[in-house]
Amino acid sequence: MKTFSSCSAAAIIACLSLTGCALPNGGPLAGTVQETRDTAVIKVTPALANQMILASRARQQALLDAALTALSGSFEKRDYRLHPGDSIQIALWTFSPLPGQAQSTSDSGGPAPLPLGNFQLDVHGNVSLPYIRGVHLAGLTGPQAEQTINHYYESLHVLQSPSATVTIASGSRSSILVTGSVGKPGILPWSPGGLTMAEALTLSMGNASAASSSAAVPGQQTATTVSVYRAGKDPVTLPIANALENAIALQPGDKLIVHSQPTVQALVLGGGATRAGSYGFGEVPSLAQVLAQAQGLNPNAANARHIFVFRQSMKTGSALYDFDFNSGVGILTAQTFPIEDRDIVYVAESPIIPVSRVLNTIFQMALPATIAR
Repeated sequence: MKTFSSCSAAAIIACLSLTGCALPNGGPLAGTVQETRDTAVIKVTPALANQMILASRARQQALLDAALTALSGSFEKRDYRLHPGDSIQIALWTFSPLPGQAQSTSDSGGPAPLPLGNFQLDVHGNVSLPYIRGVHLAGLTGPQAEQTINHYYESLHVLQSPSATVTIASGSRSSILVTGSVGKPGILPWSPGGLTMAEALTLSMGNASAASSSAAVPGQQTATTVSVYRAGKDPVTLPIANALENAIALQPGDKLIVHSQPTVQALVLGGGATRAGSYGFGEVPSLAQVLAQAQGLNPNAANARHIFVFRQSMKTGSALYDFDFNSGVGILTAQTFPIEDRDIVYVAESPIIPVSRVLNTIFQMALPATIAR
């Protein structure tokens, strides 16, 4: 009975030199990647990496400046006008009570407030008050609504010098909506003195840190941003740190949506990577940070001479950046090279890997035969 001999192993190894005898790789080898047509192959140097990181920071600063400029525009300050569906709170200041009620005077003998209650404007913009029905308030400012209510109660001749106060409740079209990844989403009433973004966010934060940590996904780092939706304009987005640091004045009816999501999503592929997958980052990461998130290169498989970054751009087209991790310069370059959203990091296998796989198979086959002798 013949065993698996060294001659058989030699024959199989000789076969590997022929085309098509190697086992398949976990993706194309480095040489095949470099031959990609219609894609510029760029050997990355430290100078190029520094230039690109400076350009990336400049773009981020330009986006932030544009967002702050868009939110700093002045607007015509005017009193809010009531709309159908708005809720208002009404009180009357008077020296005399409504019929059937006790005397309405303060301790000092002056007028005292007489709460009438909360009312909502109907679809026609009207409210029904005690002893008065169908008071039309839609289209009026707060002071104008107060004058209208005063006029109606004066016409009843049952109150002495009535003076109404109208408070617009939260939920009106002037209110500020804050929602998304915040601890206490809600609607904040508009203040005649104005409201800053920092104030609105602080009132709505609650225990937002606990909420965001509970939703964390392994391998996904997130950044918190605030998008401002203002009537008739495109939304403006900026990091929450800048939203809190700057004195950004809100406008009546603004909507703030807080997002917690990766800013950059990078895909790591290739049989030379220890853990291929999709990784998210809250800030623009370097190539070294992306590879570290993927647990580095596979020491038994990776071709460290060629680490590739594929980038597709609407302006510049596609590009293939090539890094040599066999040199200290290549590793230092990877620490500054910025990875953009949707970049693909590809770590090819070494050309010798398919041969090693066959040899491992041979030895696994030979071991039982050796033991059987």
